[in-house]
Amino acid sequence: MTLATGVLYDDSLDVPVEVHAMTGLDRYGHLRSRRDTLLHHARQAVAGAGAGPLMVVASSDDRRELADRLPPDGRTLVWCAELVEVDPGAASRLLARLAWAERDLVVVPAGAGPGAFVGAFSNRTLSRLLKCRTRRDRAQMLTDLADRVETLPCPDGWVGLSDPARLARFVSGSFYARAFNRVRGDGATVVKSSTDVAKMKAEHDWWHLLPDPLKRFVVQPFGFEQRDGAASYRMERLHVPDAALLWVHGPGAMGPEDVDALLDGLFRFFAERPVKAVAPGEALRVAHARYVAKVDTRLHTFLNHPTGAAIDALLQASGHPGLSALQLRYHRMREALWRDAPPAAALVVGHGDPCLSNVLFDKRTRLVRLIDPRGAVSEADLWDEPTYDLAKLSHSILGGYDFVNNGLFDVVVDERAGRLGLTLRIEGAAPAGAAAFVERVTRAGFSVPTLRLYEASLFLSMLALHVEAPRRCLGLALTATRVLDEAEAAARPAPGGWASWFRN
Repeated sequence: MTLATGVLYDDSLDVPVEVHAMTGLDRYGHLRSRRDTLLHHARQAVAGAGAGPLMVVASSDDRRELADRLPPDGRTLVWCAELVEVDPGAASRLLARLAWAERDLVVVPAGAGPGAFVGAFSNRTLSRLLKCRTRRDRAQMLTDLADRVETLPCPDGWVGLSDPARLARFVSGSFYARAFNRVRGDGATVVKSSTDVAKMKAEHDWWHLLPDPLKRFVVQPFGFEQRDGAASYRMERLHVPDAALLWVHGPGAMGPEDVDALLDGLFRFFAERPVKAVAPGEALRVAHARYVAKVDTRLHTFLNHPTGAAIDALLQASGHPGLSALQLRYHRMREALWRDAPPAAALVVGHGDPCLSNVLFDKRTRLVRLIDPRGAVSEADLWDEPTYDLAKLSHSILGGYDFVNNGLFDVVVDERAGRLGLTLRIEGAAPAGAAAFVERVTRAGFSVPTLRLYEASLFLSMLALHVEAPRRCLGLALTATRVLDEAEAAARPAPGGWASWFRN
C-alpha cells in the first residue's frame, strides 16, 4: 500500500460569474470564513490529517507546470478550492482516509461545479487531469475514466460553493460567535444560545418592544426557550452574508453602489428612530454609562488579566504611552467636549451594536437587516444616547474594526517615531465608503469629531472581549490611538468650542 505524498489544493478553476458578483473574488481560496481564508483552513486540515505537504495551484499555467514535474510513480491527493468543509473536522477525516487509497478515487459534494472534486490519484492520472484546459474537459475525462476512477459517496460536512445559493448559505453561517454564545442552524432557522440567560432574554424581547415602524429593519427573533441553565431563541435564516464579510473582501465585493445601498438602509433606520426629550441629568447619566463607566470597567478588567498586562508592557516597551495613559487622554478629550457641548437632552431608540458584522446585506436585492441587538426587557431599556449606534458603525467603516477582527493587519515598528505602528494588511483595498459615510453623518446633524472620539472609546472597551487573541488586542489598542489622533485632527479646523482645547 502506497501512502499519498502530498495534497494539491487546486484553486485554478474559474469562479462562476454569479459567485464573483456576490463576493468580488476570483479565487475561492481567498474567501474568508471563521476569521481566516479557506486556504488557511485547508492548510490546517492537511496538517491535522498528516497527509503531507500542501501544494497550491492558482492558474492554468500553474497546473501545466506542475503536471510536467510530478514524479511518475507517486500518488497525490487533490482538493478543489470551491469545495469546503462545513464541519471543521470533516476535511482532516476524509484526507486521512484517502491518503491510503490504492486506486483512483473521487468524492463530489453537493453543489460542486464541473470538474471539481476531492480525490486521490496516481500521478500519471493527475498529470493528465492537470493538462485539461477547461472544467468541462476535466469532467469529460473523469467520465471517460469511469472504469478506473471510483466515485465515493460524499461524507457529511462538505459542500460546493460554485452554486450561488449554497455559497449564500455558507457565508451567511460563517459569523463568529463569542465564547459565551453558541450559534447553530439548519436551512431555515438560526438558533442562538448562551448560558447568559438574561442576555438571551433581552435580545429576544428587544424586537417585540420596538415601535412597529422599526421592526422591518431587524430580523425577528422567536421561540425563546430556557432550560438547564441556558437560554436560546430562533431567527429566520436569511441566506445572505453579513456586511463585514463583504467589507473585508474589498471593492470587488463592495463597490461604490453597494456601499451606498448599505448606508442608505442603515441611515434610514437611524433617521426613523423615535426621539424622546429627557432632562439634562438623564441624558448625562446615559452618556456616562456608555462612554465612561463601560470604558473604565472593561479596561480595568483587561489590565488585570495576564494578556492585558502583557499587551500594556509591550506597548510601553515600544515607546507607546500605555493603556492607562491612553485612557487618561481619552477622558481629557471627552471632558473637554462635555464642558463645551454636553450630551443633548434627548434619547433615541437604539440597536446598541450595529457594527457591520451585525448587519445582513444582500447586494442583489439591497436588503439590509440588523441582528444581535444589545437587548431590552422593558420599554425603558430601548432608549440610548443618539450617537452611540453611529459610533458602532463608524468603528467598522472608519476605524477598520473588521480588518483587525479578522487578522488583516500587521504590527510594524515605526523606526522614525521609535514606537509601534499599525498597518492594515488588506487583500486589495478597503471599500471606498469613508467619504460617503462622513457625508451622511454630517447631513444627519452629527459631529464627526465627537463621533470619532466615541468610536475610540469602543476600541478601548473591546479589549476585554478579545483576551483570547493577544495579537488582535494589540491591533485594537493601536487602532484606538490612531482614532484618537484622527478625532483630534478632525476637531482642529472647527472654530472655538471644544476644538480649542486640542490646540492647547
